[in-house]
Amino acid sequence: MVQRKRKYAEKMTFKALDLENYPRKEHFDFYLNRVPCTWSCTVKLDISPIRQLRLRLYTSMLWLLARSVNSLEAFRFAKRPDGIVGIYDQVHPSFTVLNPQLNTFSCTWCRYDDDYFTFAKAADSAIAQAKNAKGMLARADIPDNIFNVSMIPWFHFEAFNLYLPQSVNYFAPIFTIGQFKEEKGRTLIPLAFQVHHAVCDGLHASLLLKKLQSEINALVIKKP
Repeated sequence: MVQRKRKYAEKMTFKALDLENYPRKEHFDFYLNRVPCTWSCTVKLDISPIRQLRLRLYTSMLWLLARSVNSLEAFRFAKRPDGIVGIYDQVHPSFTVLNPQLNTFSCTWCRYDDDYFTFAKAADSAIAQAKNAKGMLARADIPDNIFNVSMIPWFHFEAFNLYLPQSVNYFAPIFTIGQFKEEKGRTLIPLAFQVHHAVCDGLHASLLLKKLQSEINALVIKKP
């Protein structure tokens, strides 16, 4: 259920990882130093409620992903430029937008807000601005506490993978959304995600996907 409750707090909190007391200390070290790797997976989401409510697909998916990512600590890890690994208390979606005149894309972002309408207004404004951008970045103020989303609405894929060099310790999750299709009365859309194994295992991913589908199923948009 979507309600107007609280506003976004401007100050973010970054808590350095207490590695000695981190339950996944050995796993973190193993996948960061001994066998550095990321892993990816593609799943199908049932977005029938989004279609039934006639919501803008990209905007609503950005909000639902942000809502789900912020509910789980494993998806809010980051490594700062000074080398310190920690966890943000809140992260925001950074996403790509196509310039239809140039057939190039630009990256933009907006603040996450629990309230759908507050978020949608900011996201739609960012998308409209980015559609006219000519460079890689539509905004110069993209913060450090972000995760990444892109959408490929031109084809439906069964699998999708991004390659990140093992030397890159990038902990933020990367999501790619494909083209939806109708199947047996449901609207299914492929969602690919890539994560760093140092901070995210299969269990964490399953919790995220369960949360995401649950949020989609529970969508009730009450207009202000």
